[in-house]
Amino acid sequence: MKKVNHTSKHPEFLLKTALNVSLVSVIAIAPFTVYDFYVIKNGMGFLGVIAILFCTFNAVLCFKGTYSLPLNLFATMPIMAGCSLAAINVWGVTASFWAYPAVLTCYFVLPLHLARLANIVYLAIILPFGWYNLSPDVFARFYAVLISISIFAYLTLKEIALQHAQLHRLSITDVLTGLNNRFLLSDYLENAIFINQCEKAPMSILMLDLDHFKKVNDQYGHDVGDEVLKGFAAIMKANSNSNDILFRLGGEEFLILLHSADENQAIQAAEEIRSHVQKSKLLPESELTVSIGVCELVCNKYRKDWLKQCYANLYLAKNRGRNKVVACCLLPVASAKHELDKIRATLVLSKRDLMLGDLCRLKFVQARGGLIAARGLQSSGLDNCSCVILLAHIHVRISKNRAKLVRPAHAPFLHPCR
Repeated sequence: MKKVNHTSKHPEFLLKTALNVSLVSVIAIAPFTVYDFYVIKNGMGFLGVIAILFCTFNAVLCFKGTYSLPLNLFATMPIMAGCSLAAINVWGVTASFWAYPAVLTCYFVLPLHLARLANIVYLAIILPFGWYNLSPDVFARFYAVLISISIFAYLTLKEIALQHAQLHRLSITDVLTGLNNRFLLSDYLENAIFINQCEKAPMSILMLDLDHFKKVNDQYGHDVGDEVLKGFAAIMKANSNSNDILFRLGGEEFLILLHSADENQAIQAAEEIRSHVQKSKLLPESELTVSIGVCELVCNKYRKDWLKQCYANLYLAKNRGRNKVVACCLLPVASAKHELDKIRATLVLSKRDLMLGDLCRLKFVQARGGLIAARGLQSSGLDNCSCVILLAHIHVRISKNRAKLVRPAHAPFLHPCR
């Protein structure tokens, strides 16, 4: 798994413009290179060949999706500028026109701050070449136009960069609360999994859902509902660390990614948020509460499994009466039968081992390499027995040679699936 980069150092705009500039440069330089080789034969053709080779190589890289800053900064731009300076030195005013595309090329193959610097250097170097090879009146017009084009290109590209940054912020930000929306959620979770695997740093997520929020909109109106969401987002920010990443998933659902936080620390953070929301005056006449599901990245190696488990814990908090924090690795009820079938494959069960209809008695059954303690375990599909499987009050931990079912102190009760 590779580490995810959430922001691109060189936007796709620069990749595409570098590709286009390289292709156009090859097409524009090639005829003059051939003409210099076979007609004039003054050595300028060699510079043309070098420029074509580097531009072609740059175009191939960009076509494959790779932007090389060193190649453009230390090869493409110096060669293009050198060709224009050499042409002015050889042909004078006839070749002065090549300076204009050289100025523009800086802004289309380099990041803006480097392009501005490269242009200042180029304008400073071309000054003595133009003064020496051009007449004073021609040089004054030539240099004035060259500076004007450089300034115009810089201001235009700067505005494009600002608009690009603003659009990027809008695309990843929830306008109402100012939190991240779910656009980059998958990337952030994948990155957290990557860091957890490489650095063994604990990672946890909180899934938060405002209780009975639909009634808030129905009773007080959507304007008040929007203010409640803003106030809840402010409480989340106030009770989060600088490394935590906050999301609004949609409606009244929120998520917090906690870096370097194990389950106990995540529970503490969730309890602080829950307590502050309950004590807050976000609603004028009634109490507002929040249900929170907590899940540490322990055995969930995939983003979807991690999210699914946290959703399950949130739903358990809702089912237990709301205004609660639930943190456990219990499976959702819907998948209990499927998971229990996989565990049964490692067991040697007989008919007398099955406690049919007894959902409260603690029953021990022998397993391969260990002991399984299961509370409320019923089985189906053996000897034509038609039973409902219930997996409750247990936390599944399977090691290499033994399987043990234990119940954490904070594990909630799972009702039988119908």
